[in-house]
Amino acid sequence: MAKDIKELIPDIEKKFEQFKETLAHSLVNEAVKRVPVDTGNLKGSINAGYGDFIVNQEVREGVVKVPKNTVWVGAGFNKEVNYAKYVEFGTTKMGAQPFLRPAIHVTVERLNRIFKNVFK
Repeated sequence: MAKDIKELIPDIEKKFEQFKETLAHSLVNEAVKRVPVDTGNLKGSINAGYGDFIVNQEVREGVVKVPKNTVWVGAGFNKEVNYAKYVEFGTTKMGAQPFLRPAIHVTVERLNRIFKNVFK
């Protein structure tokens, strides 16, 4: 029995990597759908990933390394698009236009389906 479980570990690890990658792509797709667009720079800066994997390889500047199994999403990593937080949360002069938090909420609601699809 123990040997059977040990043989399953590589497959489970591979599927967990697929799960994290699918989750990262879902976060980007949902945020891109919701971000307000003026110039398109903020939309183009949306990124997600885990460990060394990054969805949008062109947007690497400013991306911070996170623990291997942590899936992250963000926008405005570079100096030209440093206003993502003001769009997301608003300012005293501008109302919030959230796009990351709703993307996270939608993706979290889909976690069970994403998990089932990867681990079928």
